[in-house]
Formats: sequence, C-alpha cells, structure tokens
Amino acid sequence: MTLLHKGGETDILNSYRPISKLSCLAKILESLVNDQLKSFLSAHSILCTHQSGFTEKHRTITVATLVLNDVISALDNKKHCAALFIDLSEAFDTVDHTLLLKKLLNIGFDDVAFNWFQRYLMDRQQFMSNLNLFRLQKMLRKAQSLDLYFLLCT
Repeated sequence: MTLLHKGGETDILNSYRPISKLSCLAKILESLVNDQLKSFLSAHSILCTHQSGFTEKHRTITVATLVLNDVISALDNKKHCAALFIDLSEAFDTVDHTLLLKKLLNIGFDDVAFNWFQRYLMDRQQFMSNLNLFRLQKMLRKAQSLDLYFLLCT
C-alpha cells in the first residue's frame, strides 16, 4: 500500500489516502466476488430497501432526497424531527473479520462460500511503501486516533 498525499499539511496522517496495489488478477477476482455477493444479497432481500451505498441505481442523492422528504413530511404534520449523521468513511478499515464472518453465516452463506471468505480474510496484512519512517513516526505521534495507528500496523 502506498500513501498518496491528497492535500494539506504533510505531517498530518489524515492528509494522505492509502492506495492499494493489487495485481490485475486480484482485482478481477474481487470484482467477480463483489458481483456475486451483491446478487446474493439482492436475491435474498438482505439489504434494507433504503440502502443507498453499494447498491445499483442508488446514490448519495437518493438517500439525501429520502431524508429531506421525511423531514418535510414531519414538519408539515407538526411533528418533531431530528437527524443524526455519522461519518463512516473509515469504517471498512476497522471491520472485525471474526464478526464479519459470523454475519456471513447468519445471512445464509453455505459452507463453501463461508470457507472461501474465511481463507481470504485470514492473516491479511497491509504494508506501506514510499513513506519515510521518520515522517511516519512523527505523523503517528500527532494522530488523535489509535485506529489510525492500527490501520497502519495491521
């Protein structure tokens, strides 16, 4: 994995975006698995009908329109309205693989599919390249979240 500076101060870890270097074969495999996983989730009606991320024909504007419509409807009916927005931009980096595998079993994955995912996720590691170790240590000292440290070290 390489860190690409996306702007801002060079000694702040959040100023960098991790870029994964996968082989073409690995990218094709992940794309095929992604398509099969989406097909499985759709065929078994596992995702919420309002799911917007990672679904066909749904974008950020889809969920924004739905939320806005709900707010306007509540206000028109003289009801109280509140919203909570959570930034999950780095959520994937902190997914517990054991919990993810349990979820796959719970939604109906058969043994073959489950075992494939289990082997694929087992002992996965990320490595950094093209980054000065001294600068990395300086950035880690300034990092406000331990998750950033664990992201780099796992």
